[in-house]
Amino acid sequence: MSQQFQYPEQPNRQASLDYWIASGPAAMAPVSAPSVLRDMAWNRGQYLGLAVACLGAAVSMFGTALLVLMLAGSIGVVVSFAGMGLVLLLIAALLRSKLNQVPRIRPVMGSRAPGKFSSGLGLAAFFSVIFGVGLFPVVSPLLDEGPAHIIGFFAAFLLLLLATGSLFAAPAYFAQHAREHFRRRIAADPQLRRALEEMSVTWHDPAGNRPFGPL
Repeated sequence: MSQQFQYPEQPNRQASLDYWIASGPAAMAPVSAPSVLRDMAWNRGQYLGLAVACLGAAVSMFGTALLVLMLAGSIGVVVSFAGMGLVLLLIAALLRSKLNQVPRIRPVMGSRAPGKFSSGLGLAAFFSVIFGVGLFPVVSPLLDEGPAHIIGFFAAFLLLLLATGSLFAAPAYFAQHAREHFRRRIAADPQLRRALEEMSVTWHDPAGNRPFGPL
Protein backbone atom coordinates (compact mmCIF):
# COMPACT_ATOMS: atom_id res chain seq x y z
CA MET A 1 0.00 0.00 0.00
CA SER A 2 1.44 3.37 -0.95
CA GLN A 3 1.81 5.93 1.81
CA GLN A 4 0.42 9.44 1.34
CA PHE A 5 2.63 12.41 2.19
CA GLN A 6 1.63 15.90 3.20
CA TYR A 7 3.31 18.98 1.74
CA PRO A 8 2.91 21.62 4.49
CA GLU A 9 3.59 24.69 2.41
CA GLN A 10 0.97 23.71 -0.22
CA PRO A 11 -1.94 21.76 1.32
CA ASN A 12 -4.17 21.98 -1.75
CA ARG A 13 -3.86 18.79 -3.87
CA GLN A 14 -4.86 20.82 -6.96
CA ALA A 15 -1.59 22.75 -6.79
CA SER A 16 0.07 24.61 -9.65
CA LEU A 17 2.47 22.90 -12.02
CA ASP A 18 5.32 25.15 -10.86
CA TYR A 19 4.83 23.85 -7.35
CA TRP A 20 4.84 20.21 -8.38
CA ILE A 21 7.94 20.40 -10.60
CA ALA A 22 9.93 22.40 -8.05
CA SER A 23 12.72 20.59 -6.24
CA GLY A 24 11.22 21.08 -2.76
CA PRO A 25 8.17 18.79 -2.98
CA ALA A 26 10.16 16.18 -4.89
CA ALA A 27 12.81 16.16 -2.17
CA MET A 28 10.20 15.78 0.60
CA ALA A 29 8.51 12.76 -0.99
CA PRO A 30 10.33 9.41 -1.20
CA VAL A 31 11.59 8.42 -4.62
CA SER A 32 9.02 5.63 -4.77
CA ALA A 33 6.03 7.84 -3.87
CA PRO A 34 3.58 7.70 -6.83
CA SER A 35 2.25 10.69 -8.73
CA VAL A 36 0.82 11.45 -12.16
CA LEU A 37 3.89 13.45 -13.20
CA ARG A 38 6.26 10.69 -12.14
CA ASP A 39 4.21 8.11 -14.04
CA MET A 40 4.28 10.35 -17.13
CA ALA A 41 8.04 10.77 -16.79
CA TRP A 42 8.59 7.04 -16.45
CA ASN A 43 6.40 6.19 -19.45
CA ARG A 44 8.13 8.86 -21.55
CA GLY A 45 11.50 7.49 -20.52
CA GLN A 46 10.42 4.02 -21.64
CA TYR A 47 9.34 5.31 -25.05
CA LEU A 48 12.51 7.36 -25.43
CA GLY A 49 14.75 4.46 -24.43
CA LEU A 50 12.96 2.14 -26.83
CA ALA A 51 13.23 4.69 -29.65
CA VAL A 52 16.98 5.09 -29.12
CA ALA A 53 17.38 1.30 -28.85
CA CYS A 54 15.60 0.80 -32.18
CA LEU A 55 17.63 3.59 -33.80
CA GLY A 56 20.94 2.17 -32.60
CA ALA A 57 19.98 -1.35 -33.65
CA ALA A 58 18.91 0.01 -37.06
CA VAL A 59 22.31 1.67 -37.57
CA SER A 60 23.94 -1.63 -36.58
CA MET A 61 21.83 -3.53 -39.13
CA PHE A 62 22.62 -1.06 -41.91
CA GLY A 63 26.31 -1.21 -41.00
CA THR A 64 26.24 -5.00 -41.10
CA ALA A 65 24.55 -4.96 -44.50
CA LEU A 66 27.23 -2.60 -45.82
CA LEU A 67 29.99 -4.72 -44.32
CA VAL A 68 28.65 -7.92 -45.92
CA LEU A 69 28.35 -6.11 -49.23
CA MET A 70 31.95 -4.84 -49.05
CA LEU A 71 33.19 -8.35 -48.28
CA ALA A 72 31.34 -9.68 -51.35
CA GLY A 73 28.82 -11.61 -49.29
CA SER A 74 25.42 -12.89 -50.31
CA ILE A 75 23.00 -10.29 -51.67
CA GLY A 76 20.23 -12.08 -49.81
CA VAL A 77 22.04 -11.50 -46.50
CA VAL A 78 22.59 -7.84 -47.39
CA VAL A 79 18.90 -7.36 -48.18
CA SER A 80 17.86 -9.15 -44.98
CA PHE A 81 19.99 -6.95 -42.73
CA ALA A 82 18.99 -3.79 -44.59
CA GLY A 83 15.32 -4.76 -44.34
CA MET A 84 15.58 -5.31 -40.59
CA GLY A 85 17.33 -1.97 -40.26
CA LEU A 86 14.57 -0.22 -42.18
CA VAL A 87 11.85 -1.76 -40.00
CA LEU A 88 13.69 -0.71 -36.83
CA LEU A 89 14.19 2.79 -38.22
CA LEU A 90 10.46 3.13 -38.91
CA ILE A 91 9.64 1.94 -35.38
CA ALA A 92 12.08 4.48 -33.92
CA ALA A 93 10.47 7.28 -35.97
CA LEU A 94 7.00 6.23 -34.81
CA LEU A 95 8.07 6.19 -31.17
CA ARG A 96 9.81 9.54 -31.56
CA SER A 97 6.62 11.09 -32.95
CA LYS A 98 4.71 9.93 -29.86
CA LEU A 99 7.22 11.76 -27.66
CA ASN A 100 6.21 15.06 -29.26
CA GLN A 101 2.59 14.62 -28.16
CA VAL A 102 1.15 15.75 -24.84
CA PRO A 103 1.29 12.65 -22.63
CA ARG A 104 -1.95 11.10 -21.50
CA ILE A 105 -2.60 9.97 -17.95
CA ARG A 106 -2.21 6.21 -18.06
CA PRO A 107 -0.89 3.36 -15.90
CA VAL A 108 2.83 2.91 -15.49
CA MET A 109 4.41 0.86 -18.26
CA GLY A 110 6.08 -2.36 -17.19
CA SER A 111 9.74 -2.83 -18.07
CA ARG A 112 12.31 -5.61 -17.84
CA ALA A 113 15.17 -3.27 -18.73
CA PRO A 114 17.80 -2.47 -16.07
CA GLY A 115 16.89 0.58 -14.02
CA LYS A 116 20.42 1.97 -13.85
CA PHE A 117 22.78 2.94 -16.64
CA SER A 118 25.69 1.08 -15.04
CA SER A 119 23.63 -2.12 -14.98
CA GLY A 120 22.69 -1.63 -18.62
CA LEU A 121 26.34 -1.17 -19.58
CA GLY A 122 27.26 -4.31 -17.68
CA LEU A 123 24.56 -6.31 -19.41
CA ALA A 124 25.61 -4.96 -22.82
CA ALA A 125 29.24 -5.89 -22.14
CA PHE A 126 28.21 -9.37 -20.96
CA PHE A 127 26.21 -10.16 -24.09
CA SER A 128 28.90 -8.66 -26.34
CA VAL A 129 31.48 -11.00 -24.85
CA ILE A 130 29.14 -14.01 -25.05
CA PHE A 131 28.21 -13.37 -28.68
CA GLY A 132 31.79 -12.47 -29.61
CA VAL A 133 33.22 -15.67 -28.12
CA GLY A 134 30.40 -17.76 -29.60
CA LEU A 135 30.83 -16.37 -33.11
CA PHE A 136 34.63 -16.40 -33.18
CA PRO A 137 34.96 -20.10 -34.19
CA VAL A 138 32.56 -19.41 -37.07
CA VAL A 139 34.39 -16.37 -38.45
CA SER A 140 37.98 -17.31 -37.55
CA PRO A 141 38.58 -19.14 -40.87
CA LEU A 142 37.86 -15.86 -42.65
CA LEU A 143 40.78 -14.18 -40.87
CA ASP A 144 43.20 -16.18 -43.05
CA GLU A 145 41.81 -14.58 -46.23
CA GLY A 146 43.58 -11.27 -45.90
CA PRO A 147 43.62 -7.88 -44.14
CA ALA A 148 40.17 -6.91 -45.43
CA HIS A 149 38.54 -9.77 -43.55
CA ILE A 150 40.51 -8.99 -40.39
CA ILE A 151 39.29 -5.38 -40.52
CA GLY A 152 35.81 -6.70 -41.26
CA PHE A 153 35.93 -8.88 -38.14
CA PHE A 154 36.76 -5.92 -35.89
CA ALA A 155 34.12 -3.79 -37.65
CA ALA A 156 31.55 -6.52 -37.04
CA PHE A 157 32.43 -6.59 -33.35
CA LEU A 158 32.05 -2.81 -33.13
CA LEU A 159 28.62 -3.14 -34.72
CA LEU A 160 27.80 -5.80 -32.14
CA LEU A 161 28.84 -3.40 -29.37
CA LEU A 162 26.60 -0.73 -30.88
CA ALA A 163 23.64 -3.12 -31.00
CA THR A 164 24.02 -4.42 -27.43
CA GLY A 165 24.69 -0.93 -26.08
CA SER A 166 21.58 0.39 -27.81
CA LEU A 167 19.39 -2.48 -26.63
CA PHE A 168 20.52 -2.62 -23.00
CA ALA A 169 22.40 0.54 -21.97
CA ALA A 170 20.24 3.17 -23.69
CA PRO A 171 16.88 2.08 -22.16
CA ALA A 172 18.53 1.87 -18.74
CA TYR A 173 19.94 5.39 -19.08
CA PHE A 174 16.61 6.95 -20.03
CA ALA A 175 14.81 5.01 -17.29
CA GLN A 176 17.27 6.24 -14.65
CA HIS A 177 17.05 9.88 -15.80
CA ALA A 178 13.38 9.90 -16.85
CA ARG A 179 12.25 12.55 -14.33
CA GLU A 180 15.18 14.85 -15.06
CA HIS A 181 14.55 14.65 -18.81
CA PHE A 182 10.81 15.19 -18.38
CA ARG A 183 11.44 18.31 -16.26
CA ARG A 184 13.67 19.72 -19.01
CA ARG A 185 11.07 18.84 -21.62
CA ILE A 186 8.38 20.74 -19.70
CA ALA A 187 10.64 23.79 -19.54
CA ALA A 188 11.38 23.66 -23.28
CA ASP A 189 7.89 22.88 -24.65
CA PRO A 190 5.25 25.62 -24.09
CA GLN A 191 2.43 23.43 -25.43
CA LEU A 192 3.26 20.62 -23.04
CA ARG A 193 3.57 23.06 -20.15
CA ARG A 194 0.15 24.61 -20.84
CA ALA A 195 -1.48 21.18 -21.03
CA LEU A 196 0.10 20.06 -17.76
CA GLU A 197 -0.83 23.32 -16.03
CA GLU A 198 -4.47 22.69 -16.92
CA MET A 199 -4.26 19.11 -15.68
CA SER A 200 -2.58 20.11 -12.43
CA VAL A 201 -5.48 22.30 -11.24
CA THR A 202 -8.26 19.92 -12.29
CA TRP A 203 -6.76 16.53 -11.50
CA HIS A 204 -8.75 14.11 -9.37
CA ASP A 205 -7.84 10.43 -9.26
CA PRO A 206 -11.05 8.48 -9.96
CA ALA A 207 -9.57 5.23 -8.68
CA GLY A 208 -7.54 6.27 -5.64
CA ASN A 209 -5.55 9.02 -3.95
CA ARG A 210 -2.68 9.48 -6.37
CA PRO A 211 -1.67 13.17 -6.44
CA PHE A 212 -0.69 15.01 -9.58
CA GLY A 213 2.82 15.67 -8.30
CA PRO A 214 5.58 15.93 -7.33
CA LEU A 215 7.93 15.16 -10.18
